[in-house]
Amino acid sequence: MRFKSLAALGIASFLCLALAAQENSPDRDAYVKMSSDIRKAETIENKLAIARDFIIRFPDSQYTGNAIGNAVYILSRADNPVEKSLEFIGSVESKLSDTKILMQVKREKAKLYGSGGRVGDLKNIAKEMSASGSMDYIDILTLGRAAVQCEAWDLALESFDGSLKFATREAIVPPGEKADPYWTEANILKSIRLRRSISLSGKGWALVKLGRVEEGLVCFSAAEKERHVTYLGIPKGMLNIYWARTLLEMKDYDGAIEKLGLGAVFKGDKESLDLMLQAYEGKTSGKEGFDDFLWRMRLDLAKPIDDVAFRNYEGNEFRLSSLRGKVVLLNFWYPT
Repeated sequence: MRFKSLAALGIASFLCLALAAQENSPDRDAYVKMSSDIRKAETIENKLAIARDFIIRFPDSQYTGNAIGNAVYILSRADNPVEKSLEFIGSVESKLSDTKILMQVKREKAKLYGSGGRVGDLKNIAKEMSASGSMDYIDILTLGRAAVQCEAWDLALESFDGSLKFATREAIVPPGEKADPYWTEANILKSIRLRRSISLSGKGWALVKLGRVEEGLVCFSAAEKERHVTYLGIPKGMLNIYWARTLLEMKDYDGAIEKLGLGAVFKGDKESLDLMLQAYEGKTSGKEGFDDFLWRMRLDLAKPIDDVAFRNYEGNEFRLSSLRGKVVLLNFWYPT
């Protein structure tokens, strides 16, 4: 099973960008240097040695968990990444004492057990995390996703069902905590809906795999009401993938095609395309004409873009409608 740990890299990269705004401190400075040295190092062994040195010198800093995540990401490109990542974690774990960092380590282990198909180990780490009494939304969601990876469906159901209790205002903005300007009413409601959609999608898929298909479909329908979509209407998350797989098993090929359409023809998602081909073959008893079918679907699902206004480099405003009839490439990015 292919190993992934991109989230750890993303978090670490974000921290590197944010560090410049924080006050200098020995662990901060060391983390910045560690990140720079890892990028420059040419071998995996040297990169790991740099990360290990930081962890040993600053075992309980706010950056320790991310340093471990960096090491796991580095090892994702090695042979036997799961075993080597667990070996690395074992080499530094005894140095750690902070409960939050230890929970981060348990999350990393859970992801590794999931990607490695190690059901017994995953269930054991789940018990350890639960016994701590301090699991948060990310902890329980990590367990659910790892359980799906290694097909531990009872644990997946328990985890995603449990994660629903974190889809509340109190879980997102605990009463009495200093208000964060980000948490406007709109953002709180958006986060609640996102959590519910993710949790209900995972719960539904676990129910389906446990043979409780009708209950799973009810969860999918509930998740659909909460889900987020892109500007083009492409649904985010795994909901439509899980739903389409379920419909394929039920031989409802038209239903599966409907759920996969936007992701397959606009996002170009490989999993969506592969499932779409399965649905098309089931519907037509062959692959012939599949490309033409996708093109027709693309035309049917396309929608006119809103007429928005832009300013060019000279500061002059023009409207998108002024380019009607021409091929236009829109490239959006965050200014730096």
